[in-house]
Amino acid sequence: MFLVILASIELNLICLLDIFQFQNTLTNSDTHRTGEIDMVPIDMCKFETCEGGCFNNLNVSNTPVVIKAGGASYVGVSTRVDGTCGCRATDHSGAIDCTPGYCYHGGTCLKDSWGKVK
Repeated sequence: MFLVILASIELNLICLLDIFQFQNTLTNSDTHRTGEIDMVPIDMCKFETCEGGCFNNLNVSNTPVVIKAGGASYVGVSTRVDGTCGCRATDHSGAIDCTPGYCYHGGTCLKDSWGKVK
C-alpha cells in the first residue's frame, strides 16, 4: 500500500471530471438518500458582498463529529468555511504562538526575534 498526496486543485479537477459518478456513489437506494456535491471548489465568497475583497476562512472547532456509514463509524472535528470580507494578506489578527500541540511527532516550536514561528 502506498500513499498518494494530491494538491487541492488536483482533487477539485478529479471531482469535477467525475461529479455525476461521485454523486451516484454517495446515493443510497436502500434509504432513498441522495448525495449531492454543491460546489467545487468551495468558495463561500460567492455569497458575500464585500468592498475591498473577500477570502475563505477555514474554522476548525474542537467539537468531535461522528459520522456513521453502514457498519463503520468515523470521528473527526467540526469544520466550517466562511466568506470573510477583507484582504488575507493584510489580516494579521490571529497571532501565532508556540502553543502545546503546535508541533507534531516530537518537534520543537521556535519563535525567532522577528516573531516568526518555525
